[in-house]
Amino acid sequence: MLYNTPAMVHLTRDEALKSTSPRLKALKHYQNGFEPIHEQLWDKALIDFSWLDNHGLVQQTTFSDGSKITANFSDQAFDKDSIDVAAASIKAILSNGEVIKWKAKLNRR
Repeated sequence: MLYNTPAMVHLTRDEALKSTSPRLKALKHYQNGFEPIHEQLWDKALIDFSWLDNHGLVQQTTFSDGSKITANFSDQAFDKDSIDVAAASIKAILSNGEVIKWKAKLNRR
């Protein structure tokens, strides 16, 4: 999501045909976050990338219309310089004023 690029995935026929498939559910969850961002940014250029922490776990992209997507790949919330993103989440602030927050569903074994 950080680069406004859809995930490339492969499903077996069984996974694709079974609506209760964990992978299919995960893809639907991803799509719920990706779709509203992509609808706004599909034709916008990615013009900047930056790391917001010293470990490279919080990253931000900026697009030609001023929209920003911030991804927090860590297991701790990030809050610095008026940027706040929950752990394992993205926060998109789009140029139309819409704010989209999406949190990964982590696989726990």
